[in-house]
Amino acid sequence: MSSNSDDIQAAGSDTRPPMLDRTDYESWSQRIRLYCRGKENGLQVLQSIDQGPFELGTTRDSLGTTPKGGVLLGPERPRTYEDLSDTEKKRYDADVRATNIVLQGLPKDIYKLINHNIEAKAIWDNVKMLLAGSELTKEDRESQLYDEFERFKMLPGENINEYYVRFHKLVNDMRNIIMTMPNIQLNSKFVNNMSPEWDRFVTAVKLNKGLKETNHEQLYAYLKQHEKHVAQDRLIIERITPATNDQLAFVSMNVQGRQNQNQRYFARGNGTAGNGGAQNRAGNANAGQGKPVKCYNCNGVGDIARNCTQLKRPQNSDYFKDKMLLMEAQENGAVLDEEELLFLAGKQGNNFDTDVDNQPVQDLALNE
Repeated sequence: MSSNSDDIQAAGSDTRPPMLDRTDYESWSQRIRLYCRGKENGLQVLQSIDQGPFELGTTRDSLGTTPKGGVLLGPERPRTYEDLSDTEKKRYDADVRATNIVLQGLPKDIYKLINHNIEAKAIWDNVKMLLAGSELTKEDRESQLYDEFERFKMLPGENINEYYVRFHKLVNDMRNIIMTMPNIQLNSKFVNNMSPEWDRFVTAVKLNKGLKETNHEQLYAYLKQHEKHVAQDRLIIERITPATNDQLAFVSMNVQGRQNQNQRYFARGNGTAGNGGAQNRAGNANAGQGKPVKCYNCNGVGDIARNCTQLKRPQNSDYFKDKMLLMEAQENGAVLDEEELLFLAGKQGNNFDTDVDNQPVQDLALNE
């Protein structure tokens, strides 16, 4: 119940402003300004918070006219409430209302630190200094958020909804302190740091939607539709991924197993037929023929990835097709060679757009 009560106080109501959360000053300041705008003479209330109290000033009363028809004025005197116009009276009345709104939104311990102030602007500025800190503190917060943004990626076992909520909260925290970043950089970070089972859908969304004319909310909505397919791909990946992180040891183990299996075939008199049958199941050669060497780095024939001098092949539809064919062949009992196992276990695809993700933060408006 106490948690619900705290949430109600933080949210506020029509009759009570939102209560300050010491850990989230930026959010509170936004909510209380919206609360002020919804009140009578809300713009004048915000003027009182931003500009300070209304200054009455001085005036001079008219004493009559001069013999030449001019106005005879008396000495200057301070203006009173009765001297104000209707617009000025609204502005003057807003000062008291602004002070009450800000004070009612403060917890007792914060109120005790600033209760010597009676003007809304002074109270607002003191609370901001206490909780938001100086410009140096803001720079430190911006640096922390940027580091968090650089390290952001999908966690093991995390679904897309949890991933999106974490990313959206990070972006919102950046916006709260006016930390600006190009929209394409936000979108690239979101799609390029998802787990491997999302790779083919990320490629599809890049080709179909692009990253310049959309936002991460729309990207999430598109990718969310393929969550069931990703779950199926994850099961396949878990079957072929070793329990250990040492992928080279996994490849070596599989190659050794293939060699032992071939030796058993020859010992039983199967000879080339046994190996040829495995090749046929892999879909790479006919029985009794030599198996062509395929490079999974450049997609060419005649060399292997470790010795290839060509540029790394792009992660397009052909790339994922080759990978799925090898996975299906292995599921069907085919014995893959070392090059094929490296292609499956090595995760050679580059999930990072370095030309985008390594950009420094630019002073451009978000979502522009």
